Amino acid sequence: MSLHEQIEISIVLVRTKYPRNIGYTSRVMANLGAQRLLLVEPQCEITFEAQLGAARSQDALNQHKKYSSMEDYLRAESPHVSVAFCGKATAARERGNLSEALGSCLQRASQLDIKNKLKLHFVFGSEDDGLLFNEVNGSTYVCGLPVFGTTSSYNLSHAVMLALFILRSEIDKMAVTEPQVDTSALIPKDDFRSITRFPTEALRSWVETLGVDLSLQKKNILRKIEPFFLRTLPTQKESEWLKILFEQTIRKLKNSPVDQIQYRPIGLFHSCFKQKFSIPRQPGLVPSSHGRIELSRALQPEKSLDGLEKFSHVWVLYHFHDNNSTNFRAKITPPHFSTRRIGLFATRAPHRPNAIGMSVVKLDRIEGNFIHIQAHDILDQTPILDIKPYIPRWDSVRDANSGWISQEGAESSRETFEVEVAESAKANFDQLDNQSQTLIMECLRNDPRAESDRRKCHHNKSYGVYISEHDVVFDIQNEKTARILQIREREATGTNHSFK
Repeated sequence: MSLHEQIEISIVLVRTKYPRNIGYTSRVMANLGAQRLLLVEPQCEITFEAQLGAARSQDALNQHKKYSSMEDYLRAESPHVSVAFCGKATAARERGNLSEALGSCLQRASQLDIKNKLKLHFVFGSEDDGLLFNEVNGSTYVCGLPVFGTTSSYNLSHAVMLALFILRSEIDKMAVTEPQVDTSALIPKDDFRSITRFPTEALRSWVETLGVDLSLQKKNILRKIEPFFLRTLPTQKESEWLKILFEQTIRKLKNSPVDQIQYRPIGLFHSCFKQKFSIPRQPGLVPSSHGRIELSRALQPEKSLDGLEKFSHVWVLYHFHDNNSTNFRAKITPPHFSTRRIGLFATRAPHRPNAIGMSVVKLDRIEGNFIHIQAHDILDQTPILDIKPYIPRWDSVRDANSGWISQEGAESSRETFEVEVAESAKANFDQLDNQSQTLIMECLRNDPRAESDRRKCHHNKSYGVYISEHDVVFDIQNEKTARILQIREREATGTNHSFK
């Protein structure tokens, strides 16, 4: 039995304002083989025949319908299963990735008394999607997928196509032509992990049927499967969404379900280091550095932080969110210490297979859901993964050695600069408070220049760092002294965020 004999596919546009979206949808329908186009409360005048003329299937011209309200639509079309895409993620009552949405979609299908076909609706909402989700959720299970902007939600044909590929591989298990089906073995109601597991297995199976070798590099896999996702030229915004979707898809394909681990940040870090260029190489090198962890209120900080204030130091685990390198390097050259290459896992380099950072920092104080720390090496806006107390009795190893660092004498050979203030910067420097002055001096003393600049002698070259709220311009004199040439306060850019 073919897919279309088992599933009746409908594209549903709610409160669409632009006729061109209908034209685009006609091409999407042709690519998907969707049989029906439904308009609910359309806010634009269109002629179906004119807008659907580009559809490859002549049947699509006769399979369309308008509904004046959501109530009419639900009354006439139920029971059915929906996967909804909305223009504003914050309005969705439930959020999830594509696997979760499809798992929930199939779970809902297993609960319906399906005698002939599974009625599958892909619902695209307008900006006023809060009402859409409330109303649709009353009739069928909906998992909203956050997208960027209303127009983009209509352009997610590749996500819909991916959904159909997964459903194609799973529909046989559901035996939708039988009115009585025991699906408890397929989707245990109390085990949500199993709901999200089989779409991943279906993804892997589908890509393997395409003859794509999953051992290839990620970019080569993307290049091979892209034609199967898109049949129309994407816009720039679509291309950005495509990159995100493909990254998530390949991550699922290249890892077995057991190997997939997903973490949600517990908080966000607000740091005095606004750019990577100014961050010290290790925590503790700049004792006056300061920042605060904004813990999610959903974690009940008044309870979950109880007792932490009694410790002097804490471990902070975080995600290197600003890493721009995607290539794995098994050996690297560490800064300062060596001219020879060292194995990645024998270093603390931030560019790792799993971009996880770990620092021991000084705990200053706790105020509500904010944890104030000092002597850190963490970039502003870093997602925080975990916080643990530092316990000297167990975390400090008395007989430990420093491996290749001790062998090369790197522990004692790290040089620091003398720091002086040029006349051009003295007036502004003197106006700073003591904490800001100390922070700037400590950062420059530890040479914040890039490794390439350290290894080459650049005469008459100045450098700039963004420390706290100040731009600091400096140069290096005789490779021994960092001279501050200029200090100016930077206006707020509005890029800081709060953690919900």
